[in-house]
Amino acid sequence: MKKYDLIVIGSGPGGEKAAVKAAYFLKKVALVEKGPLYGGGTTHFTIPSKILKEMASNPEYEKKNVFKEFIVKKKELMNHHSQMVHDNLINHKVDIYQGTASFVDANRIEVSHDSEKTIISGKNIIIAGGLKTLPPSDIPIDGKRVHVVETIMNLKEIPSSICIYGAGVIGCEYATMFAHLGSKVFLINERKTTLNRVDREIVEILLSSMKSDGIDLHFGAELKSITPPKREDDKVKISLSNGETVKADMFLMTAKRSSQLADLNFANAGIKTRDAGMIPINKYYQTSVPNIYAVGDVIGKPNLVNIAMDQGRYAVSHILKLDDMRHFSLSNMPQGIYTIPEISTVGLSEELAVNDGYDIVIGRAYYSDIARGIIMGSKHGMLKAVIDKKTQVILGVHIIGEQASELINFGVELVANQKTLNEMINANFNFPSLHELYKYAAFDGLSAITGRRMKKHSTLELVSINTTKR
Repeated sequence: MKKYDLIVIGSGPGGEKAAVKAAYFLKKVALVEKGPLYGGGTTHFTIPSKILKEMASNPEYEKKNVFKEFIVKKKELMNHHSQMVHDNLINHKVDIYQGTASFVDANRIEVSHDSEKTIISGKNIIIAGGLKTLPPSDIPIDGKRVHVVETIMNLKEIPSSICIYGAGVIGCEYATMFAHLGSKVFLINERKTTLNRVDREIVEILLSSMKSDGIDLHFGAELKSITPPKREDDKVKISLSNGETVKADMFLMTAKRSSQLADLNFANAGIKTRDAGMIPINKYYQTSVPNIYAVGDVIGKPNLVNIAMDQGRYAVSHILKLDDMRHFSLSNMPQGIYTIPEISTVGLSEELAVNDGYDIVIGRAYYSDIARGIIMGSKHGMLKAVIDKKTQVILGVHIIGEQASELINFGVELVANQKTLNEMINANFNFPSLHELYKYAAFDGLSAITGRRMKKHSTLELVSINTTKR
């Protein structure tokens, strides 16, 4: 039986970064991956969906042929990313075990591959598994007309209509993608609101854009039943708790996500879990068993690749007693939502800032007010800064529009380092560039403080945000 300083379960972003960091410090590391591709959800879901998003938002792609190109590009980039992760592990001299892991006890892992079983021992173990969609048993998932997130990217053509259940990040992303590819989209959500962690004004702009793109929003309605088609030219029938019925060529379930780690036999190691198989951890990412850590989606929201990577690194720092990472605050971590238009946010929303007792002002800048935005033809885009009126510290930055996930990175520095409005005004950017939005949002915030508003902004014409059936 081989003994290791660290065993990592899962080669997703948190697992990969944890393994290579420990190996970098000359520790003996093993990583267990059950699938043929490396990279976890990033390889299987994130990359394919973002490829489709870029193709859907690019007018150069002919919509009727987009899936033919997508299938080729998806396979190529999934394999490429998997190989990159594999090579990174090998280059750091991490031993890779292909197969399904399960705990024998708090230090030993059994790896099953085909009919072979191997037991390895680790002084420390990091669980870095992901999530899977776990729909109710009465939903007839077939991967053809009724889909979950794990099957939808295997489509061969664009559906003429699709009903998406769950208006979280994933549901909103797919809804806008398919709408831009020409599908009629129905978006259903149990709650009357969506994207609760996002500034409400930004959400309203997104919902307005969705309605402008012809997406039917059915919020505050639960799924009652699904009737699959009997014939190829029949529709999927979706019955809702409010008495409405939606008929579409395809159905996609994006809600009800849970841990996919039931095979790990946590009980053998004494690891406590909570609802949906999630693992509770302390601030060092230790589970109820001190030498066993958990990072990534399996510990709960926010389910973000960038956060999972740093969680893996931080866990290793704690194991090795390194003082090379500060305990990061989720309030300073950016979130990217790859809808069309794109959203990215960091820090306090307007609502949270008010709830926390801040006296705030808001600085806004619109894409249509700056040269780069005009050149790009951006009609619906905005950067919003939430500012503490007394100290003029930037509390949050929220962006909706093209390249929002790139633009937010400067906002991360502003929020994390508690930069002031004056420092934001004195930042210098290329011209023309979208980063000018920061300067104009700062001027707008200053105008709100002084009461001397000189510039008249372009305004966004919002469609009525009525989330009942159109």
